[in-house]
Amino acid sequence: ARTAAHPSPTMPRRSKGSSPGNRGRKGERGSGSSSSSSRSPGSARRREENGAGSRAPRIALRSGSKKWITCIRHGQSQAQTAIRGERRTSRYLDAPVTGKGLQQAKNLSDRVEKPELVVVSTLTRALQTACLVFKKFKDLKIIATPIVCELGKIPENTPRSIEELKKDYNLQMLPGFDRIDFSNVSAEMKMIGESRSRSSEQACLQFCNWLEKRPERVITLVGHSTFIRKFTGNVRRVENCAPIETVIDTRGVKLMKFEEQVRERGSYIESLLPASSATSPSPSPHVLLESKGGGKKPKSPSSSASSSCSASKSPVDTRIANKRPSNSGDLSSTRDSCPA
Repeated sequence: ARTAAHPSPTMPRRSKGSSPGNRGRKGERGSGSSSSSSRSPGSARRREENGAGSRAPRIALRSGSKKWITCIRHGQSQAQTAIRGERRTSRYLDAPVTGKGLQQAKNLSDRVEKPELVVVSTLTRALQTACLVFKKFKDLKIIATPIVCELGKIPENTPRSIEELKKDYNLQMLPGFDRIDFSNVSAEMKMIGESRSRSSEQACLQFCNWLEKRPERVITLVGHSTFIRKFTGNVRRVENCAPIETVIDTRGVKLMKFEEQVRERGSYIESLLPASSATSPSPSPHVLLESKGGGKKPKSPSSSASSSCSASKSPVDTRIANKRPSNSGDLSSTRDSCPA
């Protein structure tokens, strides 16, 4: 009895209301209070602005046909190579690309396809990349817009005025810079306000509205990492000059493989061709994107090799070749019968 009245110090004391049933009911009450207290003032403010129970707006077209968007991040910029702590200094105001960034853009130009339209940010590093990547397409339409400028309040994301850009000697020397359309930049800047103060959802929705007004459906965006990640929704890291293929429609943005995108938009590009081209043998989608007309069919290497081979044969070589059994599937017979 004494032991029951005065438990030993080693025995744990059971606190009041700590029975299994009470613990369960207490946990239920606690979970409700913790969930209500975890809501931040920012989320409450967004709910008030968007309406009670509303979700973040979906990045999608409101109407119209789907469009194929190839997203390309600019080449490596000087701000990317900055020492930690110096990136926020005025030294990197609207930072251009590095020598490595220029080479990345030149390498991409060798394997890029011709779209109907190129939309580019008004930041210097994006303008440089667009001019170098698409330098071989002399008649390509390129439009600059602040809508796709990078997000974030750091000096490298601060755009310069159009007058400053056009006076920049390094930009003037780029191929195709004089063809970039800056006509709507001033009006778009007034529409969106200060570009650095936009949220990612606002920027992407503004770009969707911009796309809906354009008649083109095969478009390349030359932009920036954060904007491309927010627009695609599924890309964690965007490498410099590494194209990301997407398609956007009323359902949203979908990532695609390059082969899948070329196959899908091939029929659309084919519909833009004249009727005479449609009756001819259909070339690959890559060729269709390069030009709208058919070209002279190149001579196949095998036929030219066989003709040169037969012309160079001597009578002795011909007799030797005739004695050999013909085997069309054996490539070694062709090599042996044609002297090097």
